[in-house]
Parts: sequence; C-alpha cells; structure tokens
Amino acid sequence: QPSVLYYAGAIFDAAGVGAVASVAVGVFKLVATLGAVATVDKHGRRKLLFVGIGLMVVALLGLAIAFHGFEGEGSGFTPRKVGIIGLIFLYIAAYQISFGPIAWLLISELFPLEVRGQAVALAVQANFLSNMIVALLFPVAR
Repeated sequence: QPSVLYYAGAIFDAAGVGAVASVAVGVFKLVATLGAVATVDKHGRRKLLFVGIGLMVVALLGLAIAFHGFEGEGSGFTPRKVGIIGLIFLYIAAYQISFGPIAWLLISELFPLEVRGQAVALAVQANFLSNMIVALLFPVAR
C-alpha cells in the first residue's frame, strides 16, 4: 500500500487537491482500519483478506487503465482524474480492511511463544526493509 501512496501526492497535486487530499487520506485510512478492527471477529480474517485482495486487484487494474495514455490534463478536475482519485481511495480502503491490520495480527500469532519476540521483530524488520527498498527505488522507477 505505501507504494501506491508514493504516487498519490503527485496525482492529488495535479488534480489541485494536494493538501486536502493528504488529510483526507489519513482520516480515511484511520476510519477504514477501525472498521476492519471492529468487524474482523464478525466476518473473519480470511473473508476480509479475500475481499481486500479482490478490491485491490480491481483498483490496480482500474488505475492501469486510467493511466494508459495519460499525459496530464492540465489543472482542475476531469472525469479521468476523479476516477483515478476514486480508485486510489478504493485501493487504500481495500488495503486498510485487509492486509493493513490483519497482517500484523497474523504475524503475532504465527510463531511459538519461545521465539515469538525475536521472530516478530525479524518479520517487522523485513517488512520495513522491503518498504525502504521500494521507497529508495521509487524515484528511479518514475
């Protein structure tokens, strides 16, 4: 999910809603995460993960289609920009109801008590190292 948000700032700036959208993304992420936390016991982890994965695929395919041939359309809103912003928020919601909170829950339960502390620490370090690599390569991939 952070990799999609690396592009979000530039997309929101191009649409003329940079600062407002940044705040909206933070609030939206909080609300979606709280929704997942509140419903994970009712719906189950598996169902939330599958729903999240499905919606993330839909959002990413939609973004790929929306960006095909996109050269920038000046300032202001256009139907394509509104669609792109909506798909970004769909992706964020899908991630926040699935992998966002549930992955951390699963990591804490995967390992036996004897090695849980060290294993969780290693898993968290691997996660953040991977994210750092993506963040460092992002300017190159642009």
